[in-house]
Amino acid sequence: MDQTRVQKLKKSEEGQAIVEFALVLPLLLTILCGIIDFGWLFYNQLNLNNASREAARQISVKCVNYSYDDVLEEATSIVKNNILSKNTLPEQGGVTVVYLDASSNELPNTSNLSADMVRVSVKANLPILTFVLQSITRDDVKVLTASSTFKVETRATTATTSEP
Repeated sequence: MDQTRVQKLKKSEEGQAIVEFALVLPLLLTILCGIIDFGWLFYNQLNLNNASREAARQISVKCVNYSYDDVLEEATSIVKNNILSKNTLPEQGGVTVVYLDASSNELPNTSNLSADMVRVSVKANLPILTFVLQSITRDDVKVLTASSTFKVETRATTATTSEP
C-alpha cells in the first residue's frame, strides 16, 4: 500500500504548472513594465515634438511683429496648451526661442527683424512609471527634449492701388 502511494506521487504532475508559472512570472512582468515605460516615453516624445513644431510654426509668422519677451511668452503658452502634462516643464529653460540667420548661426534676441529662421526648443522632466526604466537610467525622472526650426515668414505690407 505504501508502495502504490509512492508510485502515484512520482507520476503526479499537479504542481508543475504552478512552478512553471512562478518561474516565468517575473520575466513577463518585467517585459510588461518595459512596454509601459517605453510606450509612455515615446508618446510623450511625440507630444513634445508636435508642441515644439506648433509653437515654431506660430512664432515664425509672428516674430517679426513682436518683441522677444512676447514671442517667448507666446511659445510657452502654445507648448503648454499642446502637451499632456503642463507640470513637466521646468520653470526656467522649459521653452527657449532662438533667432537664426541663413547659415543657422544664433542671433541676439533683439534681432528678430534680420532673422531668417526661428528655433523653438522644449525640455520636459517626465516621471518614469515603473522599475524597469528606473533601473536602466538610475533615476526616477527622464529628461525629454524636442526642437523645431522654421523659416521666418515676413509679410510685406505694400499698399496696392488700382489704376482706372
